[in-house]
Amino acid sequence: MKTIANLIFSSVLGAVLFSCTSTPSIQITNPSDFDRLAEPVVMTRAEVMAKVGDLNGKFPIVKDQQNKEIPSQLDDIDLDGKWDELAFEVNLKANSATLYRITLVNVAPEYEKTTQFYMAKSETKNNDFKKITSEIRPADHIDPCYPMLYQYEGFGWENNKVAFRSYFDSRNGKDIFGKKTEELVLQNTGQGGKNYHKMDDWGMDLIKVGSSLGSGAIGIEKEGQLYRLGLTASAKFETITEGPVRAIGRATYIGWTVDGDTYDVVETISIWKDKYNYTSEIALSGNSKPVTLITGIVNYKSNSQVKYPTLNTEVACVETFAPQTENKADRSQLLGMAIVVEKNNFVGFEDAPNTSYESALKNKHQKHGVKKDEPITDTYLVKMNLAPNKTVKFNYFSGWELTNSDFKTEQGFLDVLALEADKLAEPITTL
Repeated sequence: MKTIANLIFSSVLGAVLFSCTSTPSIQITNPSDFDRLAEPVVMTRAEVMAKVGDLNGKFPIVKDQQNKEIPSQLDDIDLDGKWDELAFEVNLKANSATLYRITLVNVAPEYEKTTQFYMAKSETKNNDFKKITSEIRPADHIDPCYPMLYQYEGFGWENNKVAFRSYFDSRNGKDIFGKKTEELVLQNTGQGGKNYHKMDDWGMDLIKVGSSLGSGAIGIEKEGQLYRLGLTASAKFETITEGPVRAIGRATYIGWTVDGDTYDVVETISIWKDKYNYTSEIALSGNSKPVTLITGIVNYKSNSQVKYPTLNTEVACVETFAPQTENKADRSQLLGMAIVVEKNNFVGFEDAPNTSYESALKNKHQKHGVKKDEPITDTYLVKMNLAPNKTVKFNYFSGWELTNSDFKTEQGFLDVLALEADKLAEPITTL
């Protein structure tokens, strides 16, 4: 009764405070018994218009109960030139219902950017990289090529805490850039011949991917065999949005042949401010029956460290925590990696065949990546059921002790996983 009473009191109080104005408002309810900081909120264009009426060329902004403007962004998800979603973050007390104002303004405000997708290309391969927001992969760009066509070999995404990259060639692997700063760094990473495999003021590349799935690359399990997302007939990358609260990018792979079947894949990756993870949503076409999608965590250095913590009854989790970075100057640095997936699509865990870290270093192709159709190895796998015309999501977490001192202990990393898992299990509501 106390929880219900608190919710009613908070809602009534908010309504009284807002009653002196006719400004449209939304009520955001936190049903959980813990505070939620930097909680993502997304409203569709239709939901906003239901509150404010016709936009008449104006732009919605969000204010709290103290009339303070909250950073937000208007995102054109389908890239048709018209915004589709209003995105922002709020801080919510436990068991509370809080009102926020939506106001229309004539000019869309600009806020400090804290998230981004970044891709840059050197047309002449002379290390002079220029930013691009869309790219169709050249047909002859298959295995890793040097000198590089793309800055850090592909596209990257980051917020004020973590950064990642995906190789834009037949490897399609994913990697982690560990950050020691809250500033955005991808635009400078690898520029001017700097080696991001060595510690810099901002941080460094943390893991060796080799023939593993690295930090959340994808594949398919079919009749007991593992197939990485490798060479495809074509591939395209697009930056969808970036700004003060979230960034979204999309990679489309056409003509992926797996044991006689051909699929098209769309991976939509999003990252929110202040989070230690990204979210990947996978759509597959060409399958008339369910497919077992796989992703995973590299395990070259942490064979005895894998754990499967029970965070709550709604999610499954695989986690490693160990001295497993590529910082040769300090092999003791701790890194936590984890994948959290909702159980409604979860199939199971599996270990890909293990080679060794030493053999990965000696193998020329593993040193720079993998060749076409090379088997998946050295990965703690997560298997998910992907039904026709459906999507699946997973969340990949990275916790480096130089990013946050809480990650000097495994418990500090587990606390972050548990909190985010509980948020997935008990989402907020908006009215």
